[in-house]
Amino acid sequence: MRILIIFLFISSIAFGQSAVDETQDQKIEAKELKAEQSFTEGMKFYLIEDYLKAQEEFKKNIKVFGESGSSLFMLSKTELALNLLESALISAKKASDLEKDNFFYLQHLGNIQFKSSQYKDAALTTKKALKIKPNYVEGYLNLVDIYLIEGKESDAIKTLEDMETSMGASEQITQAKQAIFLKQNKVDAALKEGKKMVKSDPQYVLQQSTILISNNRFTEAAQMLKNAIDENPSFMEAYGLLSETYAKQNNKQGTKDVLKSILAQSSLPYALKANALGSFFSTLKSGSQPDDLNDALSFCDQIIAQHPDEARTYVYKADILVKSNRLLEGRDAYLNAIKYDKGIFEAWLAVIELDVKLRKFNELVKHSEKATEYYPNHAYFWYHLGFAQLQTKSYDDALISFEEAQVLNTNNKELRHHINASMAEIYHLRGKLEKSIELFEIVLAENPNNEQALNNYSLLLAINKKNIEKAMTLSERLVKLHPGQSANFDTYAWVLYQKGDLAKANEIIDLAISKDKDGSDSIFEHKGDILFKLGQIDNAVAAWKKALELNKSNKKLENKIKDRTIIE
Repeated sequence: MRILIIFLFISSIAFGQSAVDETQDQKIEAKELKAEQSFTEGMKFYLIEDYLKAQEEFKKNIKVFGESGSSLFMLSKTELALNLLESALISAKKASDLEKDNFFYLQHLGNIQFKSSQYKDAALTTKKALKIKPNYVEGYLNLVDIYLIEGKESDAIKTLEDMETSMGASEQITQAKQAIFLKQNKVDAALKEGKKMVKSDPQYVLQQSTILISNNRFTEAAQMLKNAIDENPSFMEAYGLLSETYAKQNNKQGTKDVLKSILAQSSLPYALKANALGSFFSTLKSGSQPDDLNDALSFCDQIIAQHPDEARTYVYKADILVKSNRLLEGRDAYLNAIKYDKGIFEAWLAVIELDVKLRKFNELVKHSEKATEYYPNHAYFWYHLGFAQLQTKSYDDALISFEEAQVLNTNNKELRHHINASMAEIYHLRGKLEKSIELFEIVLAENPNNEQALNNYSLLLAINKKNIEKAMTLSERLVKLHPGQSANFDTYAWVLYQKGDLAKANEIIDLAISKDKDGSDSIFEHKGDILFKLGQIDNAVAAWKKALELNKSNKKLENKIKDRTIIE
């Protein structure tokens, strides 16, 4: 009986202890579950980028359930997202101290230490991370950055070598080493480093050549590229770099030889051919020999034959034709460029300028109108449309174009003067003398030396007998300031004629004729008029006949010749 009582007592004690242990375990499990729920809630806020709530939740987790590596790590990441660098660093350090072998904690800590400019600590932390994960690429590169910031270039090289030993050679490692060697001005060391990559990747010769070119070692670079092309005749990047190398040396023959090699392979892309052509063109000086210009045209024609729709080649061809004084052909080549690319502004400018030089005013009207369609807000094209319309006697249209040019022209004073002077010409031709005089005076008030205004205003004053002395002053200034133009001396002679100084007028008109390279019918007509007033009738008729040869549509001249007189 006593034994039974003892047994029951012991059993009751054991049963009671078991119940206590079970309750304790349940409490622990419940706490862990709440801690996990709190952490999950913090992660939810972090993932939706509500960092303030995430920070609050992770802090609460740590306060209620104690510090853990995961909660401190996430708190640090959240603080970093909130740009709380100092707090993030403290939290990251605590996480790493709790779990010293956790790679991700070390990685995170090292990055924050780097951002905080704690380079020595960042280096130590990164090295710890690398011991755990030897293929940690970012770690090696971070170490390199740290050492370069601290001026420890040898340590940076050693780190890259360790990276290479651990992970094998790569272009990234080689380029990083080369950059350091070049910074140290150790060009040969950088090239030696690059040789390893050339063996496995022949295209790395481009990097090697670029280093040589950057250090003005053009001959070595050219030879390296030529060797690469010999091994791979389709190595288009090598052709391009070789052509640029020769261009930098101003080696005309070199650029020519490369271009010939490229053109021999029709399958090579147009861009390569165009760039090589540009390199050759860059070696041609203003005084290029005819053979060079012929070669340039030949290259252009070969590329056009292979790529007829590429506008850029026509521009190159046009440039050469203009340089060869083949202006009409040059203009047509620019028009071909525009045909394939309406947006080449420089080609439009060239066409307009060449129309003016060639005095193709009807075509200038057409081309200027097209230019204003593509560049409706450009005053230059509206001005030239007005100029062309003025020359073709479409005065109303010209005034509209000049007015549009004036509205669009905001800051070009010279163009404003040309526009006003041209409008003044039209008003003069339309008999609106006061309006014309007003505009000429505005131009000369801003620029007393404006050639166009001096010329046309002095004629207006002389022909209309408004102020012959002022006309004399303006025309004298005109030939003094702008002595190269035959038209200016023609104007001066005509002012003298209107004044009645015939001997002086005859002397000046001869100067105009001597300067007149193209042959102007108006100058010879004026010569005849002056001679007629001097009583030299036969010589006058001869001058009028010469004028008529230059302009067969001048009926007034026919009458002068027929009647051997001037009808006032």
